[in-house]
This record gives sequence, structure tokens and C-alpha cells, in this order.
Amino acid sequence: MCQKKLPEDITAWQNVLKEMLLSSLKNNQKGPYNLNTFFEDKSVKKIIAISFAGILSVMKEKEDLTKNFFFVTNDLKEFHLTTFKIYIANGFYTVTNKPKRLSHQYDTSDTPNQFKKVKAVPNTHISGIINNLVDSNFKESLDTIIKYYQSGKNGKFKKYLVKNYDQSFQDMNKNIWKEIRKLVKSQMQVCYRSKYLLRLIIHYVFEKFGADREFWTKYIPNIERIIQYIYKNENEQFIKVNEDLNQIIDKYKESKLFQGTDWEGFYKDPAAKKIAAQMIQTIADKGGSKQDKKIPATWFTNILIKGVDDTVLLRFFIRGANNV
Repeated sequence: MCQKKLPEDITAWQNVLKEMLLSSLKNNQKGPYNLNTFFEDKSVKKIIAISFAGILSVMKEKEDLTKNFFFVTNDLKEFHLTTFKIYIANGFYTVTNKPKRLSHQYDTSDTPNQFKKVKAVPNTHISGIINNLVDSNFKESLDTIIKYYQSGKNGKFKKYLVKNYDQSFQDMNKNIWKEIRKLVKSQMQVCYRSKYLLRLIIHYVFEKFGADREFWTKYIPNIERIIQYIYKNENEQFIKVNEDLNQIIDKYKESKLFQGTDWEGFYKDPAAKKIAAQMIQTIADKGGSKQDKKIPATWFTNILIKGVDDTVLLRFFIRGANNV
């Protein structure tokens, strides 16, 4: 349909879009499906452009009604309303081939950490996981939708196709989160590998004595908290310790990816071992209460993550200090 004869009511627009979408798929029902013809059609772009413009116009003219819909009906915030307007505007600019693009300016004055990015996990890695899994499921999902529609045209919808689509969608989400968890775990390992003081302490407190890895890995974040507490008023000393360890590790590091690093040599290095002994002894001394050194001090207990046995962890430090 040419632009001059474009329908003016929503029902007619929906019918036009439906017919044009189906016609773009008729040539090859077995796939692969190329929807660019549909999306780039001038009539389709015109309909979508008018729709976007209409939405923005209504939101501007009916400001009170719009805010009520967002804030009261759906319990959303100003941020969501602003972001929605930006996306609709960007959609309009894209359809009409206008170069202008809007981006949201985050206001972090009240909540400085609300939009803080976790730099330990690269965004490109997460995007790659999502894109790969979505792309691998797209063809099968689209095929299921088309088969369901065609079954309706034959007079009887095949409801099992809807269940198949729903299950494939849930499976895809599960796989996405599963892969992201793996990525986070691997990035955490890379991060810990570069924290040489933490590695030294873990080695002499747990690994040297053959403690079950599944048991002691839960203590790693807590040990890092303890180190930060010990050095909270001695930042220069903390920097000096890490600089010394960085120089020591250079003698044993054979790969930037840490594959081939002589960790045992690093642990046994006299200078590294001296740093480990001093740190573990300091934690053992300061970690015990004044009345009974085998009982954790208040500060030691308070900084640990909930669910971690403070007494057991202190005992590991005491044993490590006696056997470095």
C-alpha cells in the first residue's frame, strides 16, 4: 500500500502490518527468514513513525494522565518515564532517518552507587553471551510462531506449539544466566590471582594444610575485608606491601594470563614468605579478644559476612601464624 492510501485507524494499521509481515515470509516458509524487507518497507516505516509521534504527542498533551499511568498504576519512577520518552524519540528518529539521537543523563547526586558499573566483568563479554544465545534460539522460536499461526489458519490452533515456545524461552533465559554466572566466577578468579597479598595469606592459612577447597573458598571475601580493616589507617604501608609483592612476582610470572606462573616458588620466596608471616601474625594478634585470644574480637566478628563462623576463621589464622 502506498503512503497516500495509508490507513488512519489503529485496527487498519495492524491488519496492514500483519499482511505485510506474512507476505514477507511466504516466499520461503522453511527459513531462513529475512525480515529486513518488512522492516525497511516505506509503508511500515511510515506507520511506525506516525505511531511514535502519536505516543510522544499524547504524553505531552496528557501529562497528568501519563504520570498517573507510570507512577500510580505501574508504580514506576521518574527515571522510567524519562527513559521511555527517550527510547520512543530515538525510535522516531531512526525510522525517519534523522541523525539526532538522545541518551539518558543519569542523576547520581542522591544515589551515587545506583548506576555504578562492575568493571571486573567486561560488558562486551556479557553482551556476547546474550547475543549468541538469543541468535541461536531466534530461528527456532520464529518457526514455532509461524507454525502456530498457520495451524490457526487451518481451523485448529496447535496449543502445544505455544508450550514449546514458552519452554524454549525459559530455557534460553536459564542458559543466559548460567553462562553469566560462569563468566562472573572466572573473572573473580582472575581478579583474585592478581591480589598477591590475599593469595599469600590464603596459601599459608588454608592450602598449606590441605584444607578442603570447597570449605575455605567461602572465607576469601572475608579475608579481604580483614586485610582492609588492618590497613584502614595505614594506606601508605598497604601500598608499599603490594608494590613489594609486585616486584617479587615478576621473578615467577611467565604469562600475563597466569598460566605457567610458578606460584609455589612465589609462596616460598623468602621476601614473600616474610610478608605473609607478618600479616598473618598481625591478624591473629588483633583478631583475638583481650580476655581470650582464641575468641574473636568484636571488630573481627562484625566485619565478617553473615553465615561465616568467626571462631573457626580465627583458628585458621592462629594456626597459620604458628606454621608459616
